[in-house]
Amino acid sequence: MTIDLNLISSAIPQQVAALNAEGQIVYVNRAFLTRYPCPDEPIGKTLLEVVDEVLADEFRPYVFDALAGKAGEIVRSFPQPDEGRAWSTSFVPLPEGGLLFVSEYPSFPYVHPPRVNSVEQRLQAFRDHAPIGMIFSHLDGRIVDANDTFLNMVGYSREELARGEIRWDSMTPPEHLHLDFEAIAEAKKSGHSQTYEKDYLKKSGERVHILIGFILFGEDREEGVAFVADLTALKRAEEEVRRLNTELEERVATRTAELEIANRELEAFCYSVSHDLRAPLRSIDGFAYALDQDFGSQLDAEASDFIIRIRNSVKRMDELISALLGLSRLTRVEMDIQEVDLSALAEATALRLQEAQPARKIDFEIQPNLKVKGDKRLLSVALDNLLGNAAKFTGRQASAQIRFGREETSGAFYVQDNGVGFDAADTTKLFQPFERLHSPREFTGSGIGLATVQRIVRRHSGKIWAIGEVGHGATFFFTLEV
Repeated sequence: MTIDLNLISSAIPQQVAALNAEGQIVYVNRAFLTRYPCPDEPIGKTLLEVVDEVLADEFRPYVFDALAGKAGEIVRSFPQPDEGRAWSTSFVPLPEGGLLFVSEYPSFPYVHPPRVNSVEQRLQAFRDHAPIGMIFSHLDGRIVDANDTFLNMVGYSREELARGEIRWDSMTPPEHLHLDFEAIAEAKKSGHSQTYEKDYLKKSGERVHILIGFILFGEDREEGVAFVADLTALKRAEEEVRRLNTELEERVATRTAELEIANRELEAFCYSVSHDLRAPLRSIDGFAYALDQDFGSQLDAEASDFIIRIRNSVKRMDELISALLGLSRLTRVEMDIQEVDLSALAEATALRLQEAQPARKIDFEIQPNLKVKGDKRLLSVALDNLLGNAAKFTGRQASAQIRFGREETSGAFYVQDNGVGFDAADTTKLFQPFERLHSPREFTGSGIGLATVQRIVRRHSGKIWAIGEVGHGATFFFTLEV
């Protein structure tokens, strides 16, 4: 059982003891030891072992009731040495088990100096070296005692405390007093307040931001002990975080504006590529076509071949421009996030690839019910490129095998084929635009497909990588984190 010794002060005249759920004493105050002297250390003993036989018989039923959760109180006159004087004892169950014993006895006839000194020293050390401030005060504003932590917090000396020059109401800024009054009203009902934040005015006039909570005791609950934590450093740190956040927001706004400008410039560039660069290409192709139509009969075979090469190169250049434009648009298109059935997209792509090459035998193996969150149009483009590459690079196989699925352990999707594969040393080139591992005569293409896939995967906060071996196929893995 944990007992908060902050609740008990050596200044309290009542005899106080705390018992755990087994009825053993875990704490006593100085007044208890004075009234109920014990030759041996009382901690660990039962209350009935510490008091005399008369009191043990008197207390026994109350102790058992309190340990069972029922409060009890004894109020009566007591014989010598205080005959005719009122005496009361309360047995209060504690929420986590055990009980609190509080006895109001009018006189302290016994003294046991060694025990008193031992307990006083422990409580004094606890109070004075606690990492938070502790004050003992009245609701009228007087502070009657405080530990050094609190005095250092507010900048007053112990001599000023002794002269009564420190008052919690005077140290509280007027605009924060209502917080104290609300907490006092709450504590009057329950015996304790909730913690709350306020300011104290230090002796120097500076403000110290604190977290405070207190407990009221006494018959009218006019006295209390408060626990005060200095939050000034924390508040400064919070201010610094707010300042840094403000700076970050300003930087983000600046970068966003710069990005918008860059995007507009990119759009202008794309427009230029689409129109200004394609215009001369169309002229070249048009003149080459006219030359072939009007003078083809007058040209020898070599000249006719040159015309064919010119027109093929123009076509190839137009395809590259289209691929480049498509790649640039991927970074600007707005994403429409929804549930996407990747298996269905892969099935549709596989059907188109098979219909485009009916003479080939391609064995597609597609794992069903692979669903993710993402942009359906972009993911369709990614699968078109991955499965299209697999179909292209298995063209030399008598029986092409292409698999699409998801690993159980890593959760990564994959497209696997039994095609020509690639050298592991060339892995870094795979996703670079226009980096080709095979010549156009071996395998056609723009050299932009895998770069397109990489950008789509990145826009879905995922990763893409590949493993392969020359002559033994390739496997492309990718993750999607949207």
